[in-house]
Amino acid sequence: TLSQLSEIRILVLRYDKLGDMITTLPALYWLHQCMPNVTIDVLASCSNAGIVKHLAWVNQVFEVKDRSLGSLARCAYTLRHNEYDAILCGVMNKTTESLLVSAIAGKRKAITITPWRGDKYREYFSVCDIKQREENHWIAMMGAVCTAFGLSLGPIPGTVGSTLLASLKDNYPATSLNVVPNVLQNILINASAGASANQWNEDVFVGTLRLVLEKASRTIVVTGLPEDVERLQKIAQKASLESKVAFDSKRKTQIDLAYLIRNAAAVLTPDTGVVHLCSLFDTPVFSMYSSTSKQAGKWLPLSSISDVYVASTSVLQSSFEEIEAKLIAFLDRLPI
Repeated sequence: TLSQLSEIRILVLRYDKLGDMITTLPALYWLHQCMPNVTIDVLASCSNAGIVKHLAWVNQVFEVKDRSLGSLARCAYTLRHNEYDAILCGVMNKTTESLLVSAIAGKRKAITITPWRGDKYREYFSVCDIKQREENHWIAMMGAVCTAFGLSLGPIPGTVGSTLLASLKDNYPATSLNVVPNVLQNILINASAGASANQWNEDVFVGTLRLVLEKASRTIVVTGLPEDVERLQKIAQKASLESKVAFDSKRKTQIDLAYLIRNAAAVLTPDTGVVHLCSLFDTPVFSMYSSTSKQAGKWLPLSSISDVYVASTSVLQSSFEEIEAKLIAFLDRLPI
């Protein structure tokens, strides 16, 4: 078994989104803490490689440029010489794809691990026995790793987040941080959404700004992708609120974003990877989900102070009146 090997090399397949990578970090960090003889490599995407490539306890990060089967197969083939003992398949939905990548990279010799259950998984994966199929994604990943390596369950977010930034390799260029000091410890609004159905609309955004300005003494900072920040800035300008809010449209690396969220007093965001960064750092978060979000329960925030609004249709089609009561309850729990 894996726990009996003197040296173990594992490849983690996580070539999907930022939030997916973040929810895997506690399991990988726990493995590193419990088993120093494990070398961890990660096959990542352009969307999430930045959050792991500078971590001292991750050996190598391989970045696949796109998710086409040809690109994945070619990348997996170049990794065969690493002689992996195990491959953790964290990518969901495309089981055949991840099995193919595992077979190529692991030369069919590596033990394959997945957090997903069901007969189709048990037939092809060596380890896939977690207790509940629908449990939170953080716990699912932790359960799969602990089962494979014979470990007890480790800590889920909060304690792990404090080690993320602290464990950056010495050569990380700190001067690249696009974080303005005077926007830290304030109310952060994430302008970007993972899906168009989760975007801020004018009514919800203006209502949110007015409510936070009324209840909080801290500065409101709107950040995100430049084009999303600029869209919300125009909405604020139309409502004569632009001068009361700081709009930060500088493009940031994934580590920059992590620093910003760790230092925020609270975050208001649609359903996106920012929610999971908040969980990782135990930053208070108010998150908004569309009813069309698949298996939303797996992706809810784990911050000790958090609240969730689930739209009857989509966030984009919601009114501020529908969100107001929950947002007030969230703000009332904050020392702001």
